[in-house]
Amino acid sequence: MIGYTRQDWQRLKIDLLQIAQGGVAFPGKISDFGQKYQVNGMLRGPSGRPAWVTTVWIVKNSDDFPTLVTVFPGENP
Repeated sequence: MIGYTRQDWQRLKIDLLQIAQGGVAFPGKISDFGQKYQVNGMLRGPSGRPAWVTTVWIVKNSDDFPTLVTVFPGENP
């Protein structure tokens, strides 16, 4: 467990945005809604323990910015 709680949602938001901004966005599937991208990175939560995660983002057809879709455990590159 890397230590995020409901009260830490703002820190989690910042940490996930840092992964998106600092990582390589790999294009994924294009759907009727827009283009998906996958960005891998490491979260270091409040406990200090690291965890590799995969984040998935979508740039909707009607938008010019990404929106977070999901985050799941990833693999160490």
